[in-house]
Amino acid sequence: MRFLYDSRNRPLVELNVNGQVKKFLIDTGFTGNLAVGEKIASELDIHPKSRRYPAETAGGSAGFRIGYANLLWFGASRYIGVHVWETVSIGPVDGIVGVNLLVGYIPNVDFNEGLVSITDPAREDV
Repeated sequence: MRFLYDSRNRPLVELNVNGQVKKFLIDTGFTGNLAVGEKIASELDIHPKSRRYPAETAGGSAGFRIGYANLLWFGASRYIGVHVWETVSIGPVDGIVGVNLLVGYIPNVDFNEGLVSITDPAREDV
């Protein structure tokens, strides 16, 4: 799986969530699977089910609830928890990929070539 950088040199990936392709920022400081704002959650048909959790982010205090979605990840569908944030702007991307989704994979950042790749060590064809 290959990724590109945006105009601010941040690593991005396009992911298929609930049948729709959206752009996500790779954020190793976020420990969840995926995070989206309320507007994108609505577009992706993600309905938060949990109580509100308070949290501190790089942008200040915020709250989130947990919803669930089907993610197409390395050719397989995974049902995952998604943090749905209230009133948090994450810029020109649709959401954030966290380290929990990357566990068991091999990320590689090549700043000289401007590429980020993630390899599934269980698959030789990727």
